[in-house]
This record gives sequence, C-alpha cells and structure tokens, in this order.
Amino acid sequence: MHIDYSFITSSPLDIMTGMLVYTIPFRDRSYIDIDRPYGFEVSERVLGYDTKSLFITLVTTYMHNPKPEYVRCSSPMYIVKKVSIDTLSMCRTLSKLLNCGKCLFLGLKETNAIAYQVVLLYGCPNIVPVYIRNRDLEAVFWQCNIEQITHHSNRFHLIVHVRNIETFVHRLNKLKALKRVLNFFGYQRFGSRRPISHLIGRAIVKRDWDSAIRFLCNEAMPYENVKIVTFRIAWAYNANPDPSLLTMYPERRVCSSNTSSLRALQTLSRELLTLYVDAYQSYLFNLALSCTWITKVKDLGYDLNSSIQALSKITIPLIGYKRLAINDSVVEYCYERVLDSEEVDSEFFNINELKIRVSGGYRAALFEVPDIRYRILDREKQVLVLELELPRGAYVTTLLRELAKNPIDFT
Repeated sequence: MHIDYSFITSSPLDIMTGMLVYTIPFRDRSYIDIDRPYGFEVSERVLGYDTKSLFITLVTTYMHNPKPEYVRCSSPMYIVKKVSIDTLSMCRTLSKLLNCGKCLFLGLKETNAIAYQVVLLYGCPNIVPVYIRNRDLEAVFWQCNIEQITHHSNRFHLIVHVRNIETFVHRLNKLKALKRVLNFFGYQRFGSRRPISHLIGRAIVKRDWDSAIRFLCNEAMPYENVKIVTFRIAWAYNANPDPSLLTMYPERRVCSSNTSSLRALQTLSRELLTLYVDAYQSYLFNLALSCTWITKVKDLGYDLNSSIQALSKITIPLIGYKRLAINDSVVEYCYERVLDSEEVDSEFFNINELKIRVSGGYRAALFEVPDIRYRILDREKQVLVLELELPRGAYVTTLLRELAKNPIDFT
C-alpha cells in the first residue's frame, strides 16, 4: 500500500524533536502566529485552584494591607508569575533571592510566555517575605510546609493571528470531532531558544562527554542574545572567547572550564543533568509514537477513526534503567527499532559517572482534545482568542502544530 505523505512532517524542527507525523493529514500549511509573551498565558490548576486567580487574589490582598511583610516558614510555597524566563532560571532566581537551599516546581512552563505556577522551596531562613518581585517574576507566599500537592491540569489563554479565520475554525472543528490527538512531548521539552536538550542528553547517555560539552557551548541559534552567539562562534573556533559574555547558566560554569569534559559536567546539578536525559527519553518516545501511528494508520487503510480507536488504550514506554513490558506488537516493533537506530538500551540510563539514574514509565499514545473555546478578537486583522484546559503532561503546542503544520511561527 502507498504511503500518504500528508501524514508526514517536512518541518526541520519537527524532525529534530522526533515528531515525524501528524494526527490529521491536512494538505496545506496554515499560518498561525502568537504575540509573545503576552499572547501566550498559562496557569496551573493545583489542589482545585487556578494559580492565576489565586495569584491575583493574594497579591491584591497584600497590596491593600502589606502586613505582615514576612512570615515564619523555612519551607514555603509561593505562587509565581514569570514573564519571558524559563522555569529553571526562575527557580534558581527565586531560591537565590530568598536564600533557600532547594527549589522545586510542578512542571516546566513556556519560556516566552506569561506563566503562573507553584514553586516549593526548602532550606530557607526561618523568616521569608510575603511578596517579592524583580524584573522577570513576581512571587507571593501561599502556604507553609505542605507535604502533598496535586497538579491537575494547565489552563491556556492564547491570542492567535491566522491568515484565514474560516480555515482555522474548520480545522479546529475537525480536530475536536476527532476527539483525540497524538500525545507528543512538545517543543519546549527540548529547550526554549535552543531545542537541543535531548542532544545533550543523548551524549550523556552514551558517555560521550566531549559532545555533551560541545552541544552546551557551541550550536548557536538565531533567537539567542547576540553576545551568547558571539561566544559560541568563538568557542567553536577555539578563538579564546570572552567569558564575560556568558550570562547564562550552565554555560557560564562549563564553557570556560579548563578541566576534562566529564569533570565539567560533574559541576552541574543532578536536577539539570537529569533534565537533559529526560529530554532524550522524550525524544525516543516521540520517535516510537511516530512509528506506531504511521504503521497503524497504514495497516488500517488510512481510516482515521479506526486508527484513533486502535491507539485509544495504548501506552508507550518511556525508556529508563529498567526494561518495561510492552503488550502491543506494533509498539514493541517500533520501540525496538528506535533503540536499535539510536544504539542505546535500558542500562545506558544508569549513569554512575554523574550519579544519576533515570527511571522509565508509560505515557498514553493519545490525549483527549479539550473543549476549545474561541472568539474573534479582530476579524479584519484575523485575530482570535483561544481558551482551553489540558491535562498535566499534554502540550498545547502539539495542538497548534496539528492546526498549522508549521511550528516556526508559533513556537
């Protein structure tokens, strides 16, 4: 049987992140753009609360009566509003401002966006401020010493520019009618301005320490700060780059190091190193899901509804240091094919040299399309507002990708 190539992506960014196929074979690309950061807003739903609403309530209360200014708590939980800063940098900044030992978050949020999220801090002084603010973030105290927290979902408010509203709405309705889409890990999983976290992770998994450092320090991207690009180019040509140009972590720590590549990597936190390996794990999942989908679709004669039904109860393993059982022959075939092509296996994910060990798990092949509400903001300029809520772990950019077939505009 022939292959319907409208299912296959031609986007270099898709290919780079392992998303090789689409759920729906729309024939043409459809322009979608989002005004960043203010046209992309995301807030967590935690313990039944919407973090944006909670943030506004807590800040408004504090502004009307800014007393007490401090609370007694060494393990505080804050609601944070961040703008155009990645979640890791936000956590490091907040931890430094409050002089805390450890910072945890419930999920990575888009960098070039407005995000409201919960942050848990440990090892802080006994007294911490109720409200804190700097250029990139605002944080307001919520609770103290919480032991269990449930992150249900994420809410999105998007201002979307399209080329033709009717075409966009037609595609949106078709997506909603299908009810489920492929549950890829989205672009932000692989880095914000440099989608190469999985390449660093691959090098770490394969114990190719020199390549890991090369990906960290080299590989300039057009969306980066010009000083960083200047440093990366100079580093690539061994031209004694100026360390003062390095304003970013972890580049600041490893790219000007004179030690071995392994020693340089060992100076990074285990959390960051694990994040790189997690990104590679996500890339392998995306490849296995791409293979599973196109195989199922082809076997079922390109019948979308039958193919969706065939995948509706399937989970695909996330490779970790222990092998997981697979109960579907197509998934098993694709899983083994991906591991063979990448020349990796489970034991690779137990990385004693860096004292990290990444476990596996299962992830659903599909996620349900939510109730996507839209309203026309400006018909003449072809602008809409989209509002939707996705379960934790699902990526809104995977939905936009299905509608656009061109990720460069909205990522």
